[in-house]
Amino acid sequence: MENKERNVFKDYANEPVPMSERRGWFGAALVQIGVCYAATAPLFALALAKGLSFWDALLACLIGDAILFVLFVAQASIAAKEGLSTYMLARTSLGRGGAHILSIIIAISCVGWFAINAEYFATGLVSMIPSLGNIHLVAFFGGLLMMTTAVVGYKAIEKLSDIAVPLIILWCVLAAFKGYAIAGPNVFHTKPLGEPYGLMTGIIIIVGGMSVGVAISPDIFRYCRSTKDVVLANLVYTIAALLQTPLLMMAINGANSTDLAKIMGFLGPVGIVVLILLAWTTNDNNLYSASLAFTEIFPITKWKVAITFGFIGSIIAAIGILKYFTSWLSLLSSLAPPFIGIMAGDYYIIPKIGLKSGLPIKRNEFINWAGIVAWVVGGILTALINTNKIKIYFPGPIIGVVVSLIIYVLLMKLRYINFDESI
Repeated sequence: MENKERNVFKDYANEPVPMSERRGWFGAALVQIGVCYAATAPLFALALAKGLSFWDALLACLIGDAILFVLFVAQASIAAKEGLSTYMLARTSLGRGGAHILSIIIAISCVGWFAINAEYFATGLVSMIPSLGNIHLVAFFGGLLMMTTAVVGYKAIEKLSDIAVPLIILWCVLAAFKGYAIAGPNVFHTKPLGEPYGLMTGIIIIVGGMSVGVAISPDIFRYCRSTKDVVLANLVYTIAALLQTPLLMMAINGANSTDLAKIMGFLGPVGIVVLILLAWTTNDNNLYSASLAFTEIFPITKWKVAITFGFIGSIIAAIGILKYFTSWLSLLSSLAPPFIGIMAGDYYIIPKIGLKSGLPIKRNEFINWAGIVAWVVGGILTALINTNKIKIYFPGPIIGVVVSLIIYVLLMKLRYINFDESI
């Protein structure tokens, strides 16, 4: 019985995924679509429809998704080579203590967003099926449902994505046709449904909304066999993202409404199933990443952590108080993008300037202050830009990535200039 349990729940939380357990690009692509875009695409499409015309929104998607493709490949390729989760990889640049700090921040953020998504899911489902009545109970049991695949781990998340992603894409196509049937060619020429804004704001929405997904992408891509699989998986994901947003905008413009529940109800019962799958494919990964983060610090079996976090998140969703703390969760999320720059600097740049990558962990350092300083400065800068305290017409997460990378590389070179750590 113990061996069977070990086989079912074995997920290599704190060790490299062996090559015998690695997978090809197609499964990773479906998981990536399910986790990072399936549920966020309707929100992106709504945000873009409020401020941009159809064609400007499409251009914003082209530019934003191209930027994300580069970031995803850079971050995820490290995971494919090392086979480690985000939080174990963090030790190479932040030290063990720094990785613990990152793990705590990601765990809190992911459980928080899990609860918020479960609450939003319940609100949407009850508006589509009023007879369900109690939103709080729907949020609680919806959260428990979404917990199940995270408890098992990557294999279950992949199986769910195999089923959910084709259905979600089919729904997007059918909803677009329905929108066209209602409004005809006007779906391509409708004015913004809200206060218009510029193209760069649309790009910021796309890139900023996915920056945390980029930072924690190693949790998924550590199961890839090679960098080639990472590139192909993200290429498929990018193509799907480029198709999904305009299809959804056709549905939104056809309905002439930004009421997501109304748009989801375009196709009756099919919309209800898709709403469940949209929430599930994203939320199980929130819980999965939170569990991996926690086990980086404490030697607890991952599936037990997932169950605990799942119940906590579901209870919070049922109470319905976390929506008042979304600004704090967004602030915590601002600390994720700079980590991308630090990882890229340590893995790709440091070896080219005469140092070895992963020096903090090789020297058994508890804290790498070069990484911490770069991370804090990049995080503060990202947060200030995201909250318009600093007005720069460019995605804050990208600036955070670049600034953190530069600071990290410079401080590492200065710190180890007197050590014999050259290649």
